[in-house]
Amino acid sequence: MSGALIETLIERIYEAAVTPQAWQFLAEELERLLRGPVVICRHAEHPLGVYASTADPSVADRYAAHFWRLDRGAQRLARARPGAVLTQADLAAEAGGEWREYLNDYIRPMGQDAVLYASPYRAGEEYVVVATARDRRAGAYEAGDVELLQRLSGHMARSLAVQDRLKTASLETAAAVQALDHVRAGVLVVDPDARVRFANLVAEAQLQQGALSLALGRVHGRCPDATRALHRAIQRAASAGETKVISLRRPGQAPTSVSVFRAARETANAVGGGGSVMLLFSDPQGGVEEARLQSVFGLTPAEARLLAALVRGERLSDYAVSASIRTTTVKSHLRSLFQKTGEQRQADLIRRVMSDPLLHAAA
Repeated sequence: MSGALIETLIERIYEAAVTPQAWQFLAEELERLLRGPVVICRHAEHPLGVYASTADPSVADRYAAHFWRLDRGAQRLARARPGAVLTQADLAAEAGGEWREYLNDYIRPMGQDAVLYASPYRAGEEYVVVATARDRRAGAYEAGDVELLQRLSGHMARSLAVQDRLKTASLETAAAVQALDHVRAGVLVVDPDARVRFANLVAEAQLQQGALSLALGRVHGRCPDATRALHRAIQRAASAGETKVISLRRPGQAPTSVSVFRAARETANAVGGGGSVMLLFSDPQGGVEEARLQSVFGLTPAEARLLAALVRGERLSDYAVSASIRTTTVKSHLRSLFQKTGEQRQADLIRRVMSDPLLHAAA
């Protein structure tokens, strides 16, 4: 077997980490080299899914419906180390009725007799099986066939591990975005120049008709002063790690409090670069229920009203006027809020409320 062919197979294996269709190419090449249909599948106590198969679909259906229970080759691999390869000779001692039934009722009616198994990868209780069987006239699998699977197993293990990590990351990202959408939290990730790298559904709605807007790919306020304040906060977050809450307004709408802070490294990497800044805000139409604030933080009704107002974007002085109370009373309530929430700054207090799913989940 030429080195060039092996290199091609290895290239396809690593392509499969990000392009799962490449597993099918590998299965087709292995079928040609091993002279029999090939299946690459994932197992645990039962089959979990197929990466690629060159077998007739009806054969795979019969296996999934019944014969996997009799497949001693796959069962042996469940206890084997990753990289193990089992030949017909290794399984010759399997004289039980289930194995004979598997060979006589499943393998041999297809005109096949010799079997070969490999398990390149394991993740917890799950493991991947490469299985093939060929016509009895082709003879038993030989040392070269075993060596081929052994040579490819390490590369398959690394590719499958990467594929699992990418899948996990994708699921985590999708779950996080779905959760933020559900709790009506708007999330924008921007670069230091305010260019948008990511926006969830709530943020997209805000950009279209809320206190934020989008121009030439950059996030803006609805007036020059608001835009300057927003861009200044973004630049300070990116360069110095400062956290700031700014209140943005649009005529006829409630103010929107936007918490601006440096994004975590994982978030920055996910959206394509360092120096990213996150903008977090609640849906101004959704608001925060004062009863939930009382329940979560143990607040008095007066404290909950003040906190809800701060989250809506009201200033302390404005709230004192609208609530017809003294500024000293408002500041006293604010000190109590710091004590009960464990926060020390108004910006952190507002961000805490806006990012807490218990306070925004749909009733």
